[in-house]
Amino acid sequence: MMPRRLRPLGLAAVAAITAGLLAGCVATTQPGVTARPVAGSCHALTQQEEYAVESDSSPSVPCASAHTTETFLVSALPAPFSSDRARPNAAARAQIAGQVCTGDALRGYVGAAYLDGLYGLWTVSFLPTAQAWHGGARWIRCDVVQTSVDDALRPVVRRATLHAALRGSTSSALLRCYDQRAAGGGLASAARQVPCDRPHTSRDLDSWTPVSSRPTAADFRAACAAPVHDYLRAPPRPDQVTVVVIPSSDRTTWSVRCAVVTSS
Repeated sequence: MMPRRLRPLGLAAVAAITAGLLAGCVATTQPGVTARPVAGSCHALTQQEEYAVESDSSPSVPCASAHTTETFLVSALPAPFSSDRARPNAAARAQIAGQVCTGDALRGYVGAAYLDGLYGLWTVSFLPTAQAWHGGARWIRCDVVQTSVDDALRPVVRRATLHAALRGSTSSALLRCYDQRAAGGGLASAARQVPCDRPHTSRDLDSWTPVSSRPTAADFRAACAAPVHDYLRAPPRPDQVTVVVIPSSDRTTWSVRCAVVTSS
């Protein structure tokens, strides 16, 4: 099985957040109907509850000013939701978000390259208000939220756009790295996630792969040899490959996240 990208968490993660937490054209709307939002707009949501509501009609703010979310995609609703008379419920909204507010869409917006593992970026989604829905509006707004390093349930107040942010000089704050202890002449497979602008032992390569049900250390390293080779553009030495092991809940199957050892 080929390595698979991990998508940023969507509505389910937002429910957890609240429990504990390019540019397009403005569509012509009927009287009383909220105008269609546009990608690249920013929003200042200050209350946890605002991340789980179905709609957000607050005005956008300049991305250079304080804000907590940024719209990375606005899309027409897919069928059959686009023809429904009733506005989707929470379960349907999660299904729509899973189809539309994808990890690939987010990665394209922030300028992520192949093998860039993202750190601290979550997605939230909003539908038209009930009034706009009954007026014919049929879109979904996909927003990205950066969460705090020290509190994964707390949004970061940003004052700069995330559009193409991974192509800039501060991109390391948005990349996933690991802090691992030394073990057996290498690095332990248990790890703490950190942004790459903090001290770390390895860098995530946005790749995970399943391994055999009774894996050895060699199995783990072999599973990650290809992405590390792609990152280094050369055959890796054994000491350059490390993994973060993710056992299933019953510990009968395993997968690994692949990482390359760094000098940090």
